Amino acid sequence: MSPKFYLYAGTAQADLYQCWYDDPIAASPLSFLDLQSTKGNMRTDGTGLFSAETAPQIVDGLKGAFVKVMDDIKQPIQAAGIFTGNSWQLYVKQATDIQPWRDPRMAQIMAYDKVTTVALY
Repeated sequence: MSPKFYLYAGTAQADLYQCWYDDPIAASPLSFLDLQSTKGNMRTDGTGLFSAETAPQIVDGLKGAFVKVMDDIKQPIQAAGIFTGNSWQLYVKQATDIQPWRDPRMAQIMAYDKVTTVALY
């Protein structure tokens, strides 16, 4: 009997200010983002969707089809997907222990999102 493999749908999203730090935070898709798993690499589509057999993760920062983002102290974002409701959810949250305008995670997320958006147009 051969082993069976199942791909489960997933969504990659991040906390994001739509324009500026006074705006409310909204969940935004991480489009064209490269993800890793124990079974190989994958890339999200334009709406942050992907399929994976095993837990997807961001290992070495936000990098994708158009950009690779690193902050100036070389601490790339890392995040792991969780399996919930029969699908993968990978969500990069805003740091809660730092003032919003000093949050390196938010700066990286916003840079990735805006450069990817500009590259598409």
